[in-house]
Amino acid sequence: MDITFVSGNGKFNYRVCALIISKGRILAMHDERSPYYYLPGGRVKLGETAEHAVIREVEEELGVTARIVRPLWLNQGFFREDVDKLDYHELCIYFLMDVSGTDLLSRGSRFTLFEREHTHEFEWLPFERLKDEYFYPVFLKTAIFSLPEQLVLRTEDETEPPKAKKPVILLNGPSSSGKSTLAAALRMLIEAECGQRFPVVSIDDFMKLRKDETIYEDDVYEISGEMCEACLAALETHEGVIIDHVITSERIYDQLWEMLGEYRVFPVRISCPLEILERREKARGDRCLGSAKASFEYLYPKDGYELIVDTGSMTAAGCAAAILQKLRAPRR
Repeated sequence: MDITFVSGNGKFNYRVCALIISKGRILAMHDERSPYYYLPGGRVKLGETAEHAVIREVEEELGVTARIVRPLWLNQGFFREDVDKLDYHELCIYFLMDVSGTDLLSRGSRFTLFEREHTHEFEWLPFERLKDEYFYPVFLKTAIFSLPEQLVLRTEDETEPPKAKKPVILLNGPSSSGKSTLAAALRMLIEAECGQRFPVVSIDDFMKLRKDETIYEDDVYEISGEMCEACLAALETHEGVIIDHVITSERIYDQLWEMLGEYRVFPVRISCPLEILERREKARGDRCLGSAKASFEYLYPKDGYELIVDTGSMTAAGCAAAILQKLRAPRR
C-alpha cells in the first residue's frame, strides 16, 4: 500500500526521486497525464525503506537496476498540483543514482517506455535548459549545479506569494565592521553554491560625504528610501538582493520594512568589538573619525535578527557560510 492519503482538498505523499546524471544532463520524464517534466520515482510503500523504494521505482519505470550513490535532499514540499488541483503536503527523498552498469546511456537523448497502462517519455535535459522548462521540482533548476555531499533537509513552499520567496539579506552593522567585504563574499558564495546572482545594494554607493563630514541620522534616512527603491528594481530581475546598511533609528528600520516587507527580509546583525572598529576606521582613512563608535552605540535594532555574526573573530568567508546555512534552513 502506497503511503498517501487525501483529506478534503489536501493530499499527503511520501515519495522518492532518482537523480540520474550524465555529462551535464539529467534524465527527466513526462507522460500523458502530466504536461511538465519530472524525475523518475514514486511513492514509498508501507513498510518499505526509501532506499528500496527508489531502486524499485527505477526498475519499474526504466527497466534497469541502478545503484544508490547517496541521498541528497529530504524535501518538505507544499504546493498545488497543476493537473488534479489538490493541495499537496509531500515528503520526498532525492537520491543520486548510478546507472553506469546498465544500457540506459545507450538509448539516445530521447526514448519511450511503457509501464502498465502508462506511456513514459524520457529525455536527457542539459542543466542549463532546466530554467526555461516546465519542470518540477523547481528548486532543482538551480540546486542541480551544486549537489550536497550529505543529506540536506529543505522546504519548498509554493503556496507562498512569489515575492515572499525572494530573500532580502540585510547586513546591518556599524561603520568599519567589514560589511562590504562580507557582502562581496556572500554574493560570490550564493552564486557558486546556488547558481543565483544577488546584487549588493550598499550604503556607500548612496552616501557621498567627505571624510571630514559627520554622518547624521537624517542623512541616512534621506538615502535609505533610495536604497530600497534600488532593491525593488533589482528584485524584478534577480532571485534576491543583499543590503549593506548602517541603521541607527527605528524610522529607518520601519521604512525598510514598509518598502520591502512583501519579500523575505532576512536581517543579520554584523557585530565587531569597538576597539577593532576604531582601529579599522583609522587605518582606512576615508571615514570621519568617530563614525564607528557612534554607529556602534546607536545601531538599531539591538535584537530580533535571524543571525548575528562577529567579523572581529570570523573571516568574511566564514560569516558568509554561516549566513547562507541559516538562510537555507527550514523556516519555523
